[in-house]
Amino acid sequence: MNHSSLAVLFAAITLVGCSSAGGAVQCSITSSGSPLGCIDYVGLTTDQEALYERSCTASADAGSSSGTRAAWLRSSCSRVGAFGGCRQQSGGFSVTIWYYGSLIDGGSTPVETYRSSCTMIGGVWVDP
Repeated sequence: MNHSSLAVLFAAITLVGCSSAGGAVQCSITSSGSPLGCIDYVGLTTDQEALYERSCTASADAGSSSGTRAAWLRSSCSRVGAFGGCRQQSGGFSVTIWYYGSLIDGGSTPVETYRSSCTMIGGVWVDP
């Protein structure tokens, strides 16, 4: 999956929605078993959680033929192997998209491209 396809997938999952039903929840994206990204949600209401969970699992169905999988879990994303994340606030909750080394290993997209993209959309780059 290339950089632009991944960006569209994450945007579709994160831009749904707007206290809290609980702690952090995540949508973890993998391809052929390697982590591509993970989205942390903190401060969602119960209704928002249900909506984002459906978006996450729908993306898993859409990418199943290409080996891309998504899982909804009630925990924060792992930082192991992550090279950074992009955090945005939306109403009473925050969304952080974590990016992993498998995106840049052997690829042509440098970390700075992800960092710049984050700030261009009004996000704050965070280190793992």
